Amino acid sequence: MENVEEKKDRKAGKKEEKDKTIRRIVLIIVVLLLILLLVLLVRSCNGRKGKNDPGDISGTGTPTPVAFIPTLTPVYAPTLTPTPTPTPTPGVAGLKTGDTFTFGEYEQDNDLGNGKEAIEWTVLSNEDGELFLMSKYVLLGKSYNDEYVKATWETCTLRKWLNDDFFNEAFDDDERSRIRTMQLTNGDNRKNGLDGGNDTSDRVFLLSYDDVVNPAYGFSGNFADYDVKRRSAPSVYARENAEYSIWGSDLTEDGMPGCIWWIRMPGIINTETGGVNGNGQVSLQGFPDNALLGVRPAICLQMYPVNNPSPAPTYTSAPTPEPTFTPEPTSTLTPEPTNTPEPTNTPKPTNTPKPTNTPKPTKTPTPTPNPAIAKLVNLKTGDTFTFGSYEQDNDLTNGAEPIEWIVLSNRNKELYVMSKYALDAKEYNDARVAITWADCTLRKWLNEEFLNAAFSEEEKSSIKTKRLKNEDNPKYGTEGGVDTTDRLFTLAYADLGNPAYGFSSDRFEEDLNRRCTATAYAVAQGVRLYKLYKTADDEDVCFWWGRMAGSNGQAADAEWDGTDYRCTGMLATSTYIGVRPAMYIDLKK
Repeated sequence: MENVEEKKDRKAGKKEEKDKTIRRIVLIIVVLLLILLLVLLVRSCNGRKGKNDPGDISGTGTPTPVAFIPTLTPVYAPTLTPTPTPTPTPGVAGLKTGDTFTFGEYEQDNDLGNGKEAIEWTVLSNEDGELFLMSKYVLLGKSYNDEYVKATWETCTLRKWLNDDFFNEAFDDDERSRIRTMQLTNGDNRKNGLDGGNDTSDRVFLLSYDDVVNPAYGFSGNFADYDVKRRSAPSVYARENAEYSIWGSDLTEDGMPGCIWWIRMPGIINTETGGVNGNGQVSLQGFPDNALLGVRPAICLQMYPVNNPSPAPTYTSAPTPEPTFTPEPTSTLTPEPTNTPEPTNTPKPTNTPKPTNTPKPTKTPTPTPNPAIAKLVNLKTGDTFTFGSYEQDNDLTNGAEPIEWIVLSNRNKELYVMSKYALDAKEYNDARVAITWADCTLRKWLNEEFLNAAFSEEEKSSIKTKRLKNEDNPKYGTEGGVDTTDRLFTLAYADLGNPAYGFSSDRFEEDLNRRCTATAYAVAQGVRLYKLYKTADDEDVCFWWGRMAGSNGQAADAEWDGTDYRCTGMLATSTYIGVRPAMYIDLKK
């Protein structure tokens, strides 16, 4: 049994050794074949070399074999154009709240011949590579909405102008690519909750109420503070292109007069919008949307340009109200009087002879009273009457029309009156300089041209010359100037709140007695009518001058909606404001 096993082991060992030998032989053959193939490859590459060939080192004509060094063809990686590194927005690295820098260009010095000037921006915040900015200066005087109709930030014309005209005019393509479209929340009025409208997406916009009371942006947290950080001066271009009183006597940090500028918060009514006064106080009441106030654009600037800039915002225009027409009144015919039959004559009694009269002493004859004055003696506050004449229907061919006056008081034999309508359109002063009633051109026009055009010599003799007190502005303290002596004038601020004259003492009340409309002639001369408010006779209202100084020396008080709480005034050179003359008539005549 053991022999058999031994035989099997020997047989297996021999077989294994035989297999190894075969593998060695195969390997040797493969190596020889490879060497032969290599030699043939060398000969095919180099060709046969003859005698005296540099490779024939033996001189026998048979080339001496040389070692073969294969030539390797390098494989090159494709050359890639490196992606350019975006250029960061210049001048913004390390900026912090309150810093300033220039970006974009816009006309500012009002010299169109030397091109636009670089816009200076104030940094409100710098977070995550984005800068929240607003222009340091007011760049333009522009209305919030061109029409005096209900408008929100979403629908106002100023939004469209900022995102279209200003955006394309102030920035080049590269600059535009760095301005991010912002998703804006448009808040309600903080005093009465008037709706601020839908949220919007904008590239250029105005600051909100929340922005201008945010201490993180450098502002005071109290809207009523006279915050110097909120004050802004207008550029020369903005100052020359605004007709509303936008600047005052309060100075900015640079020592320049601050001006009113818009924010995107509704005012206390839906045709007025909030703003920041020249003294840095935020106005919750707001200003008429079609007033030309200051514009300080705001943007969000990115460190690097964006590959896919956001599309332009979409706009919804404010609705234009349908015109309302007052129907012509139907004439009422007065019936002819019924004839009363004449009474039957009673026979006259026989006359008794009169006693002989003792002659009375001769008296100096009493002068005949002026009939035009005599009929005014019993008038009371609120009554109306006609006196004098002035062009009113704008038909110059039919002569001047009688002027209608409203009685303010009747006491001490003198009648204090003002015209019922605005009779003409005049500037308070024809030059944009600091001015008071004593020196303004309106005072001179009233006491010379209007006096002579509106009244006969007999009528003029009944108009009293009165000494007038010209009060300071009760809100801003602007000096009213010296007292004056005048025959014709405009009402004082104290007059407009005097219940004895028929006015409400509440300055915030929309008093119908403080509203008026303008004659057709005054409208033709430039007075603007506004449909939002109506007079007691359901007529469109207009602005009309008072004689109190406005918020600065270049403005004067003006009335229109029946309230009198602003005291801001209108720019003295405004040409669209009506004139309601006032005077005292001497009833002793």
